[in-house]
Amino acid sequence: MKPYVITSNATAAVVLGRMLGPELEGRVELIDGRGWVNATSRARAIAYGGSCVALVLGPRRKRGPNAREWDKAYAYSRLNPNGERTGLPMRLILLKSAPEGLLFLEPAILRQLSGREPTAEHLEWARTAPRRALSALLGVKPASLAMALRPRLEGVDLTQLASLPAIRRLRKFIHAQIQWSERLETREAVSTGEPG
Repeated sequence: MKPYVITSNATAAVVLGRMLGPELEGRVELIDGRGWVNATSRARAIAYGGSCVALVLGPRRKRGPNAREWDKAYAYSRLNPNGERTGLPMRLILLKSAPEGLLFLEPAILRQLSGREPTAEHLEWARTAPRRALSALLGVKPASLAMALRPRLEGVDLTQLASLPAIRRLRKFIHAQIQWSERLETREAVSTGEPG
């Protein structure tokens, strides 16, 4: 059973897939949740269906001193509206920036992607609207950013971003779920192969 990684948009899914690295990217199902709220609903539905889910989100539009705590509480209330212990294999990872906004932490990556230096305006814009800033930097429309970004990311080394604590937690969770799934499949294969 493949673990699911759900995020808020297609561009974020492309970036997260590349940050997972080749050893994990093909072993997970990356899903565009089509928005923050829809992503939480989709994660809840898939988890209640019995699958392993990692929900990776950037901040919602609300800003302020407690915005991160509000985002976390809101996401958990949508994932488990009854507040009961479910034991579902689910992980919520809230990033300080949207996944595509993490690219702005490394100007060298942006130079490789766009072939030019990001301006101060791009960097400032990335704080509040990273997807729009990235599409402006790459010269593509926001709606086609994921398709334009996928081939450009192929030759780019994202190990610096993959070493961020939140991404390391995501990789660790996925790796553990894959190992658990493989052990379960091996046990089932052995038990069905035994004469009865």
